[in-house]
Amino acid sequence: MSYFFAYFIGEMWYGPAHAQINNLFPSQFQGYAVAIFNLAGTISGTIATATASAMFEKYDANDSNPSSAGYVIGAIVVISYGMCGPFFLLSGYEFAKEMKKRKTFIEKDSFAGIKRETACSI
Repeated sequence: MSYFFAYFIGEMWYGPAHAQINNLFPSQFQGYAVAIFNLAGTISGTIATATASAMFEKYDANDSNPSSAGYVIGAIVVISYGMCGPFFLLSGYEFAKEMKKRKTFIEKDSFAGIKRETACSI
């Protein structure tokens, strides 16, 4: 049951992160930006898996105590979510500032009587 809540809560950031990428980058760079984002996530996941394996080997090399595996997984989940949370909040804050700046830019252009097809050329 704890895995359900961990993945339910932990994976909620993925969709908004892709939406931010699509809103922040011009269309000709969105694919590249998403690829770099996914590469960074894959590298982080690989490092986390290697770290978990090292912790399993250190704390229960003979696999004699099943509860130690639960403690290791629990520690990894708490640490990784604790490290990602502030960055997720910072990302949302910076995204809101960027969208507000773009909205102000569009409003200034509309007051001046200038019509633009896209406002992504900032």
